[in-house]
Amino acid sequence: MEIITGSLIAITVLMVIYMWKQRSPEAEANNLPPGSLGLPVIGESISFAIKKVAFFKERHERFGRIFKTNLFGKRTVRVYGADNIRKLVSGEGQIVRSSYPTSVRKLLGDQALSMSHGDVHKEKKTQLMKYLSPEFFHNHCPILANTIAERVQKWQHQSPIDIHFETRKLFMELAARFLINIDITGEVIEQLMKELEIFTDNVFCLPFNIPGFGFHKVSLASCSVSIIVCNTIKQKLATKAKLRMREIIASSLTESVNNNDTDGLSSVLQGLKAETNDVPIHENYALLDSIIDLLFSGSETVSSAGFSLLHQLSKHENVSERLRQEAHSHGLVKLEEPVCARDVQDMPFVDAVVKETLRILPPVGGAFREGYTIPKGWTVVFGIRETHERDSTVTSTSTFLPERWLHDKNSSSSSPTMFPFGGGARVCPGQAYAKMILKLFTVELSRSSALELVQDSPLCFWPSPKPVNKVLVNVTRL
Repeated sequence: MEIITGSLIAITVLMVIYMWKQRSPEAEANNLPPGSLGLPVIGESISFAIKKVAFFKERHERFGRIFKTNLFGKRTVRVYGADNIRKLVSGEGQIVRSSYPTSVRKLLGDQALSMSHGDVHKEKKTQLMKYLSPEFFHNHCPILANTIAERVQKWQHQSPIDIHFETRKLFMELAARFLINIDITGEVIEQLMKELEIFTDNVFCLPFNIPGFGFHKVSLASCSVSIIVCNTIKQKLATKAKLRMREIIASSLTESVNNNDTDGLSSVLQGLKAETNDVPIHENYALLDSIIDLLFSGSETVSSAGFSLLHQLSKHENVSERLRQEAHSHGLVKLEEPVCARDVQDMPFVDAVVKETLRILPPVGGAFREGYTIPKGWTVVFGIRETHERDSTVTSTSTFLPERWLHDKNSSSSSPTMFPFGGGARVCPGQAYAKMILKLFTVELSRSSALELVQDSPLCFWPSPKPVNKVLVNVTRL
């Protein structure tokens, strides 16, 4: 009874605050787009929690390319369209600035590259770009390719494989070895994968943390109370996952240093970490959280693209065959032949396959901005996936067709609109790494293996594309 009473009091207070805020001049602006702000405090979060991506599609069909809503405790404008996205990404620091829901900011921390602004963000991004330089790819490309090739060979003896699980494991290992500079075991990678999945699935939630609720009490309260209870659970799950990831990473990093498996922190971490002189690794939260940010922003998105790429190739043998022909034309006939950076840069069809994968299944469906004028304090979310799906310059937007990216340099035809890495001053600093890894993955997979789709599954798209059930593929050595 006390819990229910406390819940009703809390909701009443929040409703009063919400109604007071609605009296602000910004809320009375006449130039707001169509849409609904939903219920007090929680807005349309209930509908979004149930429908996920379908929520955005329904409202875009009803209201057009721009509509207003209230999600994650923030009044929001959602837009799609290449012209709108270009205006937003080019207006960074003028009409908008990069922003994330409060829950994401709290869980990732202010030290995260993705959460920083101004000179701090510029300096961190510069350090990351220095590390992921052409020299990095020139020096590491053979090792990266060999790591991928070895994993593909294992898949050939394990078929059929769960491609979502296996691609996540592969790209997590690549991030750990080449971004974080630690050598971790398969068992530790799977532990990190589990915690990172919990973290990712629960990081987007309402920013309210009302103690005293238990999951078994949900049915006793109203729908609004249920949302707050579930939200509290999501926050706790994400927070616990983050703490466990800190422990796993600290243990692996300490072991690598003690065993002389590493010469110290990688350049990227040296650039991203805060002042941490003489702080033990397990207490160096700025460093550990920077690693979590790298895994959250880099490993998860790249592994999502890797899954999508393998999934598409398993359904399009003609594409795989053309990829093999292109690899052979570059002298990569024998599997022992190492792949170098120059090889993948000179393979237009490999490039087209990666681009088409990122177009049809972008790993990030949208990006957040905070408005200075539209009105001030509101969040603007531009829909990357909707923009790709509704690109008027593309025929059959839902069809996987890499050839659409191949055209004569002298042709007047334009390439499809694509924003998988955002754009402007906040363009993803790891895009060069993502593209290189995906191209190497494409080459090593196609030149050594035949793929057979054994079991398919529909996809869900929140927060990144992933299968509802297992997708099983036979990987057979050629």
